[in-house]
Amino acid sequence: MPTFREDLHLCHKVAVLETDDISDKAINSNKIDSEAIHLSHLGKDVMQLMSTIKSTDIFVSKDTIEVGKTSSVVIVASCLERAESIRIERGGIVIALGSGTELEFVDTLTPVAANMIEYTAIFVINGVTKKAYVTVNAVYPIYYGSGDDYTDADTKGPIQASPAGEYEVTVQNTGDHVVFCVPSSMEISKATMNGILFPFNAPIDIQREYIPYKLYVSEYAYEAGKINLVIS
Repeated sequence: MPTFREDLHLCHKVAVLETDDISDKAINSNKIDSEAIHLSHLGKDVMQLMSTIKSTDIFVSKDTIEVGKTSSVVIVASCLERAESIRIERGGIVIALGSGTELEFVDTLTPVAANMIEYTAIFVINGVTKKAYVTVNAVYPIYYGSGDDYTDADTKGPIQASPAGEYEVTVQNTGDHVVFCVPSSMEISKATMNGILFPFNAPIDIQREYIPYKLYVSEYAYEAGKINLVIS
């Protein structure tokens, strides 16, 4: 997938080519009208593409990281016009300074609790200050497995801000229940298996390694094997 830089450079290149082509057509009056119509459509496409690109923006390489683990997050502040100054702040603290059309910084984080980390890019362009914002979520992992207790949820799931997604659960023994442990700030609102509702009992508040979690145990027991679930 093209990066923001590649999209931006392509957009600028097309805009320049379009301008050159229009000039050439104006000089050569023998060209047929259909080419002028094509250029008109091209110009509209370029303007539409340009309108989708914000004049100032900030991006991060990942929007979710794990609590207690060290992660490197790449932050890129970008603007279409040259800025006299660009600075990136994390929680109001300046972590990078620069100028031009782009500023990149690698932030190394080891969050000690679940929280939202806000980054702000502040641009000064022709004396005018503009800002852009982005957040990174620090979360505890999701666990799942088979059995009937939280200790049976021994497979570590993806690091994400909600349990929504697809899971392949291995039922170890016939008669086991499917169990999920999700951080207390999350919840499982619905689960399906092959498009059919997969019911869980009401969650139980527990402590997993002194961290508040919710334990979800399936309403029914299952045969040993693989179960594919979709959680929303």
